Amino acid sequence: MPISDDQLNRILQQQQAQLDAQMRLLETLTQQLNIHCSSSYAVSSTSCDAVASSIPEFYYDPENGNTFLMWFKRWEDIFRIEFCKQDDAWKTRLLTRKLGSNEYARFTDHILPKLPRELSFEETVAQLSEIFGESSSLFSIRYQCLNLVKRETDEYGALADIVNRECERFKLRSLTEDQFKFLIFIKALPSPQDAEIRTRLLTRLDQDPNITLRTLIDECKRLQNIKHDNQLIEQVNPNLTYSSVNAITRLKAQKPRTSDSKPTTACWLCGDWHYVRFCPFKKHKCQMCKERGHKENHCPPNRTSQPKKKHKRPRHMVKPIESQSLSLVAAFQTDHNIRRKYVTIQINGISARLQIDTASDITLVSRETYNLLGNPPIKPSKKTARNASGGVLKLVGELQCGFSFNGNSCKAICYLTERPYLDLLGLDMLEKLGIMDMPINSVCNVSCPSLDTPIHAQEDKVVIWLQCKDPTVFRGGGHRKHKPVQRLQVNPNTRSYGSFQRGGVGTRRA
Repeated sequence: MPISDDQLNRILQQQQAQLDAQMRLLETLTQQLNIHCSSSYAVSSTSCDAVASSIPEFYYDPENGNTFLMWFKRWEDIFRIEFCKQDDAWKTRLLTRKLGSNEYARFTDHILPKLPRELSFEETVAQLSEIFGESSSLFSIRYQCLNLVKRETDEYGALADIVNRECERFKLRSLTEDQFKFLIFIKALPSPQDAEIRTRLLTRLDQDPNITLRTLIDECKRLQNIKHDNQLIEQVNPNLTYSSVNAITRLKAQKPRTSDSKPTTACWLCGDWHYVRFCPFKKHKCQMCKERGHKENHCPPNRTSQPKKKHKRPRHMVKPIESQSLSLVAAFQTDHNIRRKYVTIQINGISARLQIDTASDITLVSRETYNLLGNPPIKPSKKTARNASGGVLKLVGELQCGFSFNGNSCKAICYLTERPYLDLLGLDMLEKLGIMDMPINSVCNVSCPSLDTPIHAQEDKVVIWLQCKDPTVFRGGGHRKHKPVQRLQVNPNTRSYGSFQRGGVGTRRA
């Protein structure tokens, strides 16, 4: 059946209406889709900013373990998972924005001439790990881990956490057998004598982390050989030193002056007929009394002749050696014996006279006093005594003696010395005998209260020496002839009477 024109027009109008309806529906769907995309993008941006703001800034503090690796280890998942849809530039900007001001300045200075935006995210992480990593070496971390000790305030749970953390820093997985042996080997060298070897070995470990224990032993032997060779070079040739010293200190031999006139008396230093100033034994050391200035058979008690005393007026002005010097020297004499204090105490029941010395920490007795005490047994002493000048005072040994004074008794140790007439009552005995609590003038007697002659000053010492030299003279009951005492009368009109009177030999008759 043929279609008329009216029917065809109606069909075309219906199709046009359907097409318009579909176009309107398509426009509506497109608008709705655009609105949904914009809202989802806004929600995504808001969530990223919120997560990024929750990340704190990084501050480098290696002493407390605040390194970049420890900080990034905590927030790494956010950068790699939460921000996985973000590009590297955005993550790099966020990472650098989380650095402290000092850390950011150090980072930018380190990567110059590049800028932070020119680095990728992975390059930025690597650079920050290198700059703000562990300040201690791996050996130091491992050594401190082996020396962990629980503090009194730490709990066992906290100690376990510290051990877990330090063991992770220890890097047990990468530790080799040779490295562990090296760690134990270095730990066994704490002595200061091995400081140089420790330094060399640690340097060698820093250069080669895979060093073996056998290589370390060879290195130690090599260092010891070098040190020994250096000491050989430092040793001085004794022959060369002796000749050079002689060349410097060689003095011209002075010939003794000869004089046609002969002395009236023999020399009291050696017994020969020459003046004392020309005696060759002035610096000679006597083998009997260990003193210098005389021959062996001319010790002070055995001198055959005594020097003449020449009383000269003291010179208050001494002529200087150099004519250009204008210094003045005042010459005066003091008698130290007048001020010295002595006390008589009982040692093993025998009276002995000792000098009070509060500056001495020990009590000393001389050989003369030791013989007077009857030669008690001596024990060797390992102690060292020093005088006021810092010199060493030789001690023969120590004696265990009983001391008593004024009703106080005690047993103590005194020390024997070869120094002639060196009898000192030290501070130890002064305290034990109670002498420190008494007035000094009430317990001691002055050595020479009124006389200033050498004979009276050494009176007690000469008596002790004579008792030791010939004890038979002082024994009672002896049949010895006593000659009558001859009195020496001096003419007061003679020239030398004044010197005799000052020496205590003669007295003026009324």
